[in-house]
Amino acid sequence: MDSLRTEFRIKKRKIIKKTLGSFFAIGLLSVFLAVLINMQGGINESINNHAGNTVFTSLIILAFCIVLVWSLIYQWLYFRSYHYASDDQNILIRKGVIGKTEITLPYSRITDMYVDQDILDRIFGLCDLHFSTATTSSSVEAHIDGLNSKDCESLKNIILERMNQN
Repeated sequence: MDSLRTEFRIKKRKIIKKTLGSFFAIGLLSVFLAVLINMQGGINESINNHAGNTVFTSLIILAFCIVLVWSLIYQWLYFRSYHYASDDQNILIRKGVIGKTEITLPYSRITDMYVDQDILDRIFGLCDLHFSTATTSSSVEAHIDGLNSKDCESLKNIILERMNQN
């Protein structure tokens, strides 16, 4: 199998992008919990003093920092384990940190390809190339993350060419 990954590299910016996505989600949850705790009534009645509020808010901030560092480490490990390659008949995608996944897609079974960009992908100049087959899980599982726009378009054209040959 030739390694398309050497020609079309996944960008390390994907690690930062995914970590920032976690940062925003966890940050919003942390702010929500801190506001809830510091409001009059509700949880505040069970704590009853300013010191208790400060300790609880500090614990939320500590938990936020721990989860953020874990997210960064996890995304780096995910990037290191992500591999894709192809031959004349198939695309192979291997990924996963804790639960490893290996997907083999025959070109003859690919029914659709599409490029996906969320707002953070646009900011970081990244694209994800998704593949669809007749199975329901393929569009979720079968994709190549973190390519730049030029590489994504080139890779898509190579795969379309190979699909037409099959």
